[in-house]
Amino acid sequence: MMMDILDVLTSRKSIRRYKPDPIPDDMIDKILEAARWAPTGENYQPWRLIVIRNAETKKKIGDLAKQGSGSRMTALAVPWRDAEEIRRH
Repeated sequence: MMMDILDVLTSRKSIRRYKPDPIPDDMIDKILEAARWAPTGENYQPWRLIVIRNAETKKKIGDLAKQGSGSRMTALAVPWRDAEEIRRH
């Protein structure tokens, strides 16, 4: 039975703490596929998605995110030197 869109929107919740369990590759693939199909104005699709599995790299990104607006981060918040290091992981 398909869930009504209003039910989906009103029953969603924000997750603030995550389990340390690794996410299976097939689940990552499904998430990336859903993002790929997300609608955008004029089919612009401005996003770039990166999967990061290295714990140290994730921590560095989290630390950088804390410096932004609230806990949000944009590509502009990542110094080029750190961005190059992130790409290597």
